[in-house]
Amino acid sequence: MPTVRERLIAILESGPRTARALSSQMGITEKDVVDHMPHIDRSLAAKGRRLEITPAACRTCGFTFTSKRRYNRPSRCPRCRSERTDPPVFSVTR
Repeated sequence: MPTVRERLIAILESGPRTARALSSQMGITEKDVVDHMPHIDRSLAAKGRRLEITPAACRTCGFTFTSKRRYNRPSRCPRCRSERTDPPVFSVTR
């Protein structure tokens, strides 16, 4: 029986997903998915693969959160203070 992280990796190999999509597919909370992401990132790096993160972006002004490697959705945009942000999208690449 595969572990939660192995199942998350298998889902991400089939295509890009947000933390919310992963949580609904796995039946775990979004916070649990975000908590697993740094560990998945390190285990993939050891196998010669990468966890690609398409950064979160503000829907109002288009600001992209590229300065930090974030696994969770930001609460608001630092430029315009809008709370309308798109979440980061995760995928696995070789």
